[in-house]
Amino acid sequence: MTAEWRKNEQPGALAEEALLLVRRAPAAAWAGYLACSVPFVLALLYFWTDMSRGAQAYERCAPAALGLAALFIAMKTGQAYFTALLLDTLAQRTRPWSLRRVLRMAAVQGAMQPWSLFVLPVALLLLYPFVPVHGFFQAWTAFGDGETANLKQIRGRAWSLAMQDLRPQAFTLWLASPWLLGAGMAAAFGTVRMMELIASGGAVHNAEWFGIGAVLFTLFAGLLSPLGFALTVNIGILFATIPALLRIFLGWETLFSISGFYALTNTTFLAALFGVAYLCMDPVMKAAYALRAFRAESRHNGRDILVAIRDMRDAREAAP
Repeated sequence: MTAEWRKNEQPGALAEEALLLVRRAPAAAWAGYLACSVPFVLALLYFWTDMSRGAQAYERCAPAALGLAALFIAMKTGQAYFTALLLDTLAQRTRPWSLRRVLRMAAVQGAMQPWSLFVLPVALLLLYPFVPVHGFFQAWTAFGDGETANLKQIRGRAWSLAMQDLRPQAFTLWLASPWLLGAGMAAAFGTVRMMELIASGGAVHNAEWFGIGAVLFTLFAGLLSPLGFALTVNIGILFATIPALLRIFLGWETLFSISGFYALTNTTFLAALFGVAYLCMDPVMKAAYALRAFRAESRHNGRDILVAIRDMRDAREAAP
């Protein structure tokens, strides 16, 4: 890909190609991603609920946090495996996997990815550095595939990729970043809580607070992450519909159906919404940076030209 072509590329092209690549992801990639990411999301929801409502939560905090940290490293390892298979799909190649490579990949991801939990929120508050900093951690996922344990080399490649083509990166982040969706949800929830504290002496019904929160969520999340906002609304409707259907057709009462709209303002419900949305949006981000990593490598080894020639040859052979 030439520099002139990249300069004239439409901002939404990267996001569109990432969606197409996600659809082409092999079953093994999805199996690795879900097997490592779903346990962390479920454990995080349990930890959130237990620490916020458990009577003896302080006794379980340290071991639970340690287990959650181990699951976080496992999740990042699964995401690196997912991205590596996407890169292999783009390059039309098959690289061997071994236990040694998986352990090396886990060590490489564990050496850097935990820092994202502290660095990315600060970068998001500062606004401008968020795009390259976010790109650095995503590129680390792509390049830290276990083929090498040279952290200095991976860091150089990841930072170089993160500083290129900031405009397409920013547009893709705006569309599909779980971080921006989380920021919008946190801003809406935090604003409602502050308003409740200020108006604590007033007679404002809970239903009115829910309406205010819905408007703020539409404003903040809709502006920061439009795709994430639409996805979260659909997931929320699904979560609210299933208990109602169970009550209507089977007569089963659940905590959700008993609580009514009060359940919608529960922090655990909001965390569950974000967790499911994260599992839907994050693969798109991984596919976007797999595409960027593939193109960056192709400038040196010409792999994209070889793939194009092979596709043309296959198309000619398949033609009648």
